[in-house]
Amino acid sequence: MFEVPARQAGGNFECQEFFSIVIRSLTLQRVADVAFTVHFQGNEVESRGEGLKRFEIKREARIKRHRRVRKKVSGTSERPRLSVYKSARHIYAQIIDDDSGHTLAAASSLSLRTAGQEQGDKKERAKAVGKMVAEAALKAQIKRVVLDRGGYRYHGRVKALADCARESGLEF
Repeated sequence: MFEVPARQAGGNFECQEFFSIVIRSLTLQRVADVAFTVHFQGNEVESRGEGLKRFEIKREARIKRHRRVRKKVSGTSERPRLSVYKSARHIYAQIIDDDSGHTLAAASSLSLRTAGQEQGDKKERAKAVGKMVAEAALKAQIKRVVLDRGGYRYHGRVKALADCARESGLEF
C-alpha cells in the first residue's frame, strides 16, 4: 500500500492500523520525506504537526532560492556582499568579502538593544539596522556593495533595510 515511498527511502515500515505507519531505520529527514510523499499521494493519512511541516517546506524553499542567487552574487574586495538574514523577531546584516571570507561590517537588531535604540515595529528596527550597517561600511571605506537578500522577497523588512542603507550612502 505505501511500499514505494518507504522502499525509495531505504527503510522498513509496517502498517499497524488504518491511520498509523511505523517507519524504522531512517534518518529524521528521510522520515519527513516519506511522510510528505505518503501524505500527498491522495491518501487520507492523518498527521500531526502540519504547521511544522509547512514551516520546513517554506524554509527549504528559501534556502533553495538563496543557493540559486548565491551562484550569481558574490562579494569581492572592490564590491563586497551585503547579506541579509531575518528571523521572526530580529534582522541581521553583514558586509562580506567572499574572496577573503571575512566579514567587514555587521549590524543587527540585537545590537540596537545594547545601544538602547530598540523601539518601534520590526520594519522600523530594520531601517535602523540598515543605517547602522551603512555607517559601519562607510567607516571601513566601503561605498559600493551587492545586495544578497538571502532568499527573501525584496519586500517589507528587507526592502526597508536596503532603502535605508542606500539613503545612508551605500551604492547597490
